[in-house]
Amino acid sequence: MKNSSYKIFCLYKRIPYTFAECNFNMYPRLEEPVEKRWFDNTKKFIKDQCYRIYNEIENNYYSFDDVVAYLIYESIWHDEVILPEVNRFTMEKFKAIFTETQLHKDRGMIKKINDAAKLKDIKEYFYIRENGESLIYRLCMKKIISAYFFAYYANCCLTGFFGVHKLKERHTEYKKFDETVKILTTQMKLATFSSTNTKE
Repeated sequence: MKNSSYKIFCLYKRIPYTFAECNFNMYPRLEEPVEKRWFDNTKKFIKDQCYRIYNEIENNYYSFDDVVAYLIYESIWHDEVILPEVNRFTMEKFKAIFTETQLHKDRGMIKKINDAAKLKDIKEYFYIRENGESLIYRLCMKKIISAYFFAYYANCCLTGFFGVHKLKERHTEYKKFDETVKILTTQMKLATFSSTNTKE
């Protein structure tokens, strides 16, 4: 589908259904059109925001793929799409997260935590504990460490989940984060750590 304000609207509708409701198998269909009457009947504010974003894409402030990646990333923290926050300034900040510079900052923070907590291996951050989450998950959700750090090391560091019934709710939260970051890694074609040596 050609770039248009309607195409942005389709993303606006499909992102929450795919990520907030954890229908991750719908990711390949993110760009498929929704019913045109939904767009025709939506509020003027939403139409105006979709047109603004489309216009900024056409003026090369960022790309449609950038918008898709940004909305996937934001779905980690927000169940709804907040269209006014899709702009060239937030997009610049977003893209800066997925850089070698950010990884360097994250590694510096990890070193400080290592020194204080006496952790020796990055895998210890990914271990799923009895509370149903990992240390790296908590650090990412608080934005102390970037989601890119998780994406970079996840393939070689993720361990199994606890099979405890009472942790099912936390398991779902963590799984949503994990699956969303995996999809973001694919969408942005992010480099990941492939070595078996995970010590920093």
